[in-house]
Amino acid sequence: MKKLINSHRGGVRTKLDFKNSFSLKLHSFTLSEVLITLAIIGIIAAITVPVVIANHRKQEITTRLKKFHSTMSNVFKLAALDNGGLDSDLWLEAQKNRIEFSCGKGCWSSWSGHSAGIFQVLFPYMKQYLRENQFDEQEYNRNNELNLSKFYMIDGSYFYPANHVHGLVYKDGIQYNALSIAYDINGDKGPNKHGRDIFWIEYFPSGITNKDIVVNLGTPYISSSNRSTNKQNCKKYSQRNSEAAAMYCFNLIYQDSFEIKDDYPIKI
Repeated sequence: MKKLINSHRGGVRTKLDFKNSFSLKLHSFTLSEVLITLAIIGIIAAITVPVVIANHRKQEITTRLKKFHSTMSNVFKLAALDNGGLDSDLWLEAQKNRIEFSCGKGCWSSWSGHSAGIFQVLFPYMKQYLRENQFDEQEYNRNNELNLSKFYMIDGSYFYPANHVHGLVYKDGIQYNALSIAYDINGDKGPNKHGRDIFWIEYFPSGITNKDIVVNLGTPYISSSNRSTNKQNCKKYSQRNSEAAAMYCFNLIYQDSFEIKDDYPIKI
């Protein structure tokens, strides 16, 4: 009987066949094979991870800049509706008003200089985008020491008046001052470098012309329509961390439809 069971009849597998089929020969990797595999994974990670991080960073910058641009466009439109337009005459009158602008109780931010009067006209329409409690008195005093007047947005970014005011000559010879704003896309986080997370945007009233450039209200003023010039100056002035870098780098991104292309001259 035992002999019969252990035999193979009519194509039926025997006990011996089952035993052999489950007698698997285990195989293990050698140390050199493991090390080679890990090295390949490390090389791939070293190539791809920085690219993924840089692309995410670029997306963050362009998204914040586009959002701020949209905010400022809405602010200008609302201010123009309530004031019967923000034409060159109103703008000129406002820029003469060299006041010390303060955003009110619990805000602690102030702004004095050429564009303070212009910003005073716009501020009532901007309050909805600003954080209610800006910061405490201690931080306000610290910002004063740095000659900064920060205005914090709800999303944590902030803007402040740029130190340099660009003059533009109108067709009848009258000079207009820009509303020059430095915008930090991630607020108090680093690196706080012009062209990397700080960008400088300028606004003028409608109808102002400079050479071949015509300005529309609420549209950023681009000092050069030449992309190569903006790219070159973005790189040149970023090496000094100059506010001019923040302006030319924004010009470049704006000209590229809010996209940071592969030839952007600053490492993100």
